[in-house]
Amino acid sequence: MKYTDKQYEMLREEIMQNLSTTHNLLTITYVAVGVILSYIMINLDSLALYFEPPILFIPIFVILIVIFYRLRILSTDNISMSTYMEVFLEPYLNDIKWETHVHKINLRRSIFPRACKPNLIFIIALYTLFIYMLVANFSLISLLFAGSLNTIAFTICFILLANSSSNRKLRRDYIDAWRTIKDSEK
Repeated sequence: MKYTDKQYEMLREEIMQNLSTTHNLLTITYVAVGVILSYIMINLDSLALYFEPPILFIPIFVILIVIFYRLRILSTDNISMSTYMEVFLEPYLNDIKWETHVHKINLRRSIFPRACKPNLIFIIALYTLFIYMLVANFSLISLLFAGSLNTIAFTICFILLANSSSNRKLRRDYIDAWRTIKDSEK
């Protein structure tokens, strides 16, 4: 096995490990947010005596910020490695053009990330519930709870959209940087 093959294999393995970590973090996030939301929903009346309902959602936003920051780091690492593989390794590997082909597909793909589509359905369902609660004269606490859920869903969708578009730019920037380095080494 050539050095290039081995380096490609090691980088590919690290990318796969980062993707696995990303999926695990997302699963943990959904579970943690679900548990917190369930606890708030079950104890909403008693918690409302001590806290304003919007304040109850601060732990969820803290979790989202921390997790999405870590996901951004993993995403940047993967972009760095995949663009390195595309510029430095794939030209020397026979018939291995995975990163090049994935990059071409991603350029053609919609700007609206796949991960955001289920959240959009969730947002529509939440707003339908919110409108129903408003029309049916639910309590202010219930309306604040439903409004806070909508805010969380919008936050997640916004982060996913922002991350998707910034990843495209970051990928182009890394390819340009790697090519500059490669050209300077000739």
